[in-house]
Amino acid sequence: MERHAPQLRGVVGIGPDTAVALLITVGDTPERLDSEASFAALCGVSPVERSSGRRQFRRLNRGGDRQAAHQLGSEP
Repeated sequence: MERHAPQLRGVVGIGPDTAVALLITVGDTPERLDSEASFAALCGVSPVERSSGRRQFRRLNRGGDRQAAHQLGSEP
C-alpha cells in the first residue's frame, strides 16, 4: 500500500484496512478513474436521480463495489 498510494495514509479517517479495500476496488487500472465522480460511481456511492410523478429526488446508487461503499461509510 505504501508503494502504490502513500497519500491515502495522510487522509484523516483512512487506516490501513480502508486504504487496502479502496486500492483493491481501483485495481490494476487506476487511469480509468479520471474524476472523483467516476470513483464514487465505481463504489456505488454516487447520487442517482429518481422521480415519481412531480416529485424528484436523489438516492445513493446501490450498484458498484459494496465493500468499498462500506469502507467509505455509506452502507451499514
